[in-house]
Amino acid sequence: MLAFFPSKSIFYGFKRRRSTLVCVDLDKTEHACMSSMAQRTNMKWKVGFLVPFVAVFIFLSLLKPHSLFKWDKVVEFMGSTVKIQRNVTSVHSAPMRKTFRVAWYQQDPEIQMSLSKYDPQKCNITNCLIEQNSSLADIVVLRHSFLPYHPVIQKRRGQLWVLYSSESPHHTHYPPEEWADQIDMSASYMESADFFVPLYGRVELRKTGLQRNYTGILTNKTRDAVWVSSHCITPSGRENLVRALSEHLKVDKFGTCGDQKCGKQYDDFKKCENTFVNNYKFYFSFENSICDNYTTEKLYFLFRDSAAIIPVVNGPRDVDKYLPINTYINSLDFASPKMLAEKLKEIGNNETIYTSFLTEKEKYTMPGQSVNDLIDLAIHKFQCDMCRYLHDLDIGKSLKKPKTWQRIFNPSVQCKPDN
Repeated sequence: MLAFFPSKSIFYGFKRRRSTLVCVDLDKTEHACMSSMAQRTNMKWKVGFLVPFVAVFIFLSLLKPHSLFKWDKVVEFMGSTVKIQRNVTSVHSAPMRKTFRVAWYQQDPEIQMSLSKYDPQKCNITNCLIEQNSSLADIVVLRHSFLPYHPVIQKRRGQLWVLYSSESPHHTHYPPEEWADQIDMSASYMESADFFVPLYGRVELRKTGLQRNYTGILTNKTRDAVWVSSHCITPSGRENLVRALSEHLKVDKFGTCGDQKCGKQYDDFKKCENTFVNNYKFYFSFENSICDNYTTEKLYFLFRDSAAIIPVVNGPRDVDKYLPINTYINSLDFASPKMLAEKLKEIGNNETIYTSFLTEKEKYTMPGQSVNDLIDLAIHKFQCDMCRYLHDLDIGKSLKKPKTWQRIFNPSVQCKPDN
């Protein structure tokens, strides 16, 4: 039996040999040691009772894996004091975080360009990477226009497939059955999709107001409206609306669908801006499809540049959810093209009313400055949102049930019934 005594750091060893008690004292002579034998024998039973308590204490402390600190314990028992010291060096390191992986399968070049700029440190979930090998990914993003012309790939167990389209439901390619049966979720410019990708932009309040003076703005505007388009037959029938409005207003048509030229199509608005703003009162920002949330950059550019011209849209029916009121005119609010034309004439001939639209519109702007900016912002948001979804799924957080992707891309559900 061995024990530590606090007095003079003396080590005592007691050994029982044939009922003979042998005294060993490293610091004293044999005579001195024997003379103190009686005293030590009287204390021995105290130590005998003390040791089991010390052993239990040490055993329990070792059961605590979080004991990564230095500590001292003093135990008193029946007048004897034992000090136990323990120095523990941490051998436990923080558990490695799981890395989440997202594969973008066969995406367009402009999407690939945006993905090359992805910085995981700018997402809330930083342990998330873009994976080139789709078989290793947790989520695989599938491009709608690629699927009908290529054989299905192997889907790993537990993997999620997300169908992505930036087109309206009228122009989204429905995947073949072998692809469709394995798709889990949707991604789209539509806010109702599982992943909202605002590829065409949104408007936001300007940080600093412009406070322009629009007095006399109508003096040089001699034409009523301008329309720029390169697709002349559309699901929305916008070409028919323009034709009907032309019977009541002075409408000039630019691009492939018109007889005047100023750049190639709508994305050359910047080149034609001075012509449009100086000469026209209204800009027809008519989309090829009238579907929920479907408003493209042709309208948002008017907010970006604070162009002194009032946009006229052909929907969608929920446009007032994301465009500020009194910054545009919606053709769906009128029973006929003639009634719309009459309203435009009323506004266009009243400088007070006309400038009130421009003053309200100039309070807002578009986050990006170009189409590429919009794509970069939207794709980065999309990637970060998928990383967040995988993280929440991994920690067992309660998530919304994925929406039926077939419904998201169904024209009869998302688009105006009669277009």
